[in-house]
Amino acid sequence: MNIESAKAFYNGSIILKGAVALDVEILKFNDTKITYHVRNVPIHTFDQHARARLGVKFYDYRISELPVYSLYTEVFDKLIKNEEKLKAFFDLTIRLEERRNKADFRNEDIDSYNLMSRNCEYKVEQEYSSLKGQMMRRLKLCEEEQIVSLHWLLRQKMIDKGIKIAESFLPGCDITGECDYIAVSDYLSNCFGALFDACGRWDYDKSVYRSFNKSCTTPQLLKEQINIEIPLSKYEIENNLR
Repeated sequence: MNIESAKAFYNGSIILKGAVALDVEILKFNDTKITYHVRNVPIHTFDQHARARLGVKFYDYRISELPVYSLYTEVFDKLIKNEEKLKAFFDLTIRLEERRNKADFRNEDIDSYNLMSRNCEYKVEQEYSSLKGQMMRRLKLCEEEQIVSLHWLLRQKMIDKGIKIAESFLPGCDITGECDYIAVSDYLSNCFGALFDACGRWDYDKSVYRSFNKSCTTPQLLKEQINIEIPLSKYEIENNLR
């Protein structure tokens, strides 16, 4: 097995850490909409992204022909520290490839042999009005790291291209001025408690039950993996945080 800081590979299978391989390419844009190409994200990120319905079209969706997997950072870090578990994961991916290669694709669905962490790519044509609403949710650090990275990277590339509206794209909590992950306005937290801790971008009720004592995504992670500095919120500036 070969192990690097953000990649490990064995017998043709490759695992990647978080969003280190993420690529977002702007294909074209005008005054009302944009078309962009997303590469090297896990299938589950596409599934989350494609929940958008109004003012958006997803097309040219393709699953990687090679056994390349983008894992959550925490999962990746735990695997590379445990040789037995890492070997077991690679053995699983090798068995899946053997099954895929033997499948009669006229009668069997190839998706039955894809882990949700297998990489894929797709294109998106989206109106800015649709994208703004999507950004309000997907820029929040309470979301999972690959979908958050995708939207922060897209936002930055739009700004670099001179698309002025992208400068107004912010997490929804910046608009309300409160943490709406821990707050009662988040229906999951209200009913069941929170799965993860809040990111600290805004103050929040620390008495709410959280299953895990850290945020799903962090500014530090995004800086390390996609080299983007997340702008400070008003609360962070006023309280000299980060």
